[in-house]
Amino acid sequence: PEVIVGVVDSGVNYKHELFEGRLIRTYFNSSGEDDPNDESDKNGHGTAVTSCIIKTTPNNVKIANYRVANAKGSGTIANGCAGILQAIEDGIRILNLSLGFSGDLEIQRSILNYAKANDTFIICGAGNSSANTDIRGASYINTSDDTCSVGASTKQNLPAYFTNYGSSVDIVAPGLDV
Repeated sequence: PEVIVGVVDSGVNYKHELFEGRLIRTYFNSSGEDDPNDESDKNGHGTAVTSCIIKTTPNNVKIANYRVANAKGSGTIANGCAGILQAIEDGIRILNLSLGFSGDLEIQRSILNYAKANDTFIICGAGNSSANTDIRGASYINTSDDTCSVGASTKQNLPAYFTNYGSSVDIVAPGLDV
C-alpha cells in the first residue's frame, strides 16, 4: 500500500529527477514569499530532507511537501502550524518536521493535541543548538512526549557537534555530511 509522509519545511525542488513518481504536489506555501500555491524550495533544506527520506524508503512511500520556511530557512510559528494543520486536513498521518519551533507554548500544545486526535505521528529534529534539552528547553514540539525527536550523529556514530541532546531525544540518525 502507498504510504504518504508529509514534509513541513522549506518546500521541494519538485522538478528534480530523483523525485519522479515519488512526490504528491500540495501547492501549499505559507512562507509569506512567492505564490501561496507554489511549494518550490528556495532554500534547499526541504529538498535535502525529502531526498533523505526518498533514498531510504521503498517506492511505495510518497512525499507531500508543505512549504512553511522562506528562502532564508526561517518562518513564524503561524507558518509552521499552518503547514501542519493543512497536512492533517489532507489526511497525512506521518509528518516530518526538520525545523524548530519557537513562540507561543499554547499554540504548540494545541497543534500537537490536534495531531494526536487525528492519529498523526510527528517525527522532528531535536534541534541544532548543541544544547542539553534537560537543562535548556528546546521548542515544545521538538521535545514533547507526543513526538519522536531525532538527534544527529556522525558517520562514526558519535553525536554531531551541533545536535541537541538529552532525555527528550528519542533516537539518533546520520545527520552530518549525509
